[in-house]
Amino acid sequence: VLVPHVCRARCQPVADVDGYGHMNNAAYLTHFEMARWQLSSASGLLDFLLSRGAGFIVGGVTVRYRREIAPLQAFDIHTRLAHWDDRWVVVLQELRTPGTGQVLAQGVCRALMRNRKGIISPVEALRSMGLRDTDVLEPAPEVRAVVDAFAGLDGAMRDMAAVPD
Repeated sequence: VLVPHVCRARCQPVADVDGYGHMNNAAYLTHFEMARWQLSSASGLLDFLLSRGAGFIVGGVTVRYRREIAPLQAFDIHTRLAHWDDRWVVVLQELRTPGTGQVLAQGVCRALMRNRKGIISPVEALRSMGLRDTDVLEPAPEVRAVVDAFAGLDGAMRDMAAVPD
């Protein structure tokens, strides 16, 4: 879960393409979400959640579209857990061209894990997967900058809406 999980996808002509002949913005969100579920399954996190009757609740997502994706074009989705605290996990994702690694889109997702009893600590979930606090390295400065900027954007939007957490 601490190294990027990579899965391959393809822009589906009927489901993913808009009237302009390229992948619709909503399709990016769908592909990002499916890749997060694949990471959860591959890492054992999904088993942990299911054993507790829990799931993810997405608190916010932002996407940066870099290059268009054409119908039937293949792309790799790189997904990694970038940060967590006592409540939230932050996942960074990139859609890349297979072979060249050219970045087609970037996504940041903030989510929490919850069941009927309440929020499940990300630290508890990671420990259940065999990770220790010493396994976690400080993220690279550019990753830390993205996580901090996303938190700032989230806070500013919350303040604008005058909605408490």
